[in-house]
Amino acid sequence: MKKNKKSQKPFANFSAFKTFKRMFFIPENKKELPMLAKTVTENFFIIQQKQKFKITNIPVVQVDHKLDEQIPFVPSKVKIYLDFIWFIARTMDVLFCKLEKEKAISALADFEKFITKLYKEAGTVYSRTLTTTDRPKYFASPRFLIIHAFDPHLLCVPSLHVAIVAGTWAFVRKILKSTEMNEYEIQEILDEIYFGAIKISESVLYVK
Repeated sequence: MKKNKKSQKPFANFSAFKTFKRMFFIPENKKELPMLAKTVTENFFIIQQKQKFKITNIPVVQVDHKLDEQIPFVPSKVKIYLDFIWFIARTMDVLFCKLEKEKAISALADFEKFITKLYKEAGTVYSRTLTTTDRPKYFASPRFLIIHAFDPHLLCVPSLHVAIVAGTWAFVRKILKSTEMNEYEIQEILDEIYFGAIKISESVLYVK
């Protein structure tokens, strides 16, 4: 078991930047990037943009529910909403602090494959039926300007935000359970990831 005092710091202080650096410069991780980038581009950005510019005509289903009317629009939650990429990157940095280097490198490569698979599977739904909800036209924040510019809001079901953060928790749980770390330490890490995932999932509702 790897022991590292540095790894006992709060989850928020783990480095997303270090994870991105490892993805680009560690050979085992770098080789997964082209497929990941291609899959995300094709199954998220291109599907929506082609529909937006009327290149395709995929059926669009309104998936609002009456319960949605009871959930307020909370613009301040957008910071949490947009944090989900950094959230999963910080999670991968946890593994590099908790595992032996070789195991952590392998885990990160497997995680990239996992995210690629998530986008591919979501894309099989998006390519047949698009889904949307009533989204407030709110432009008072640079973050919302980015959202409106790059996300036409046509891929509500399945929610990749929810799938990715939930999948991240499940992936890390599987990895840590296979180590010799004590149960208390494993649970402590998983609890932080779990509650972070809940906050991001909730932000999807509040940001609409």
